[in-house]
Amino acid sequence: MDDELLEVRRVPRKTNRDGKLEISRRAAARLYRLHPPVALAVPHGQGEAQITSMECTCDRRPGDRHLHYFLESPLLTALRPDRQVRIVLDGAGGVRIEPA
Repeated sequence: MDDELLEVRRVPRKTNRDGKLEISRRAAARLYRLHPPVALAVPHGQGEAQITSMECTCDRRPGDRHLHYFLESPLLTALRPDRQVRIVLDGAGGVRIEPA
């Protein structure tokens, strides 16, 4: 199986504190099929990540409920804020985060 680019994302500042990197609904659906936790490789180490969701608390029209999806792992706290990263599904069925 070849590598599959899931998406390119900017690392938010809060990822350093909470270990959560937001991903799209499409990427979350793709990763859920792997039966989390998923293997995670980042430039500074390897481990596992959960795929989590949270009901939106952002400013939208009342009644416009939706979810935000995240990769969650303590390894993600070392990602540098405001940098672009590529989220890649590797050929072995794990996730790799790499500089974009």
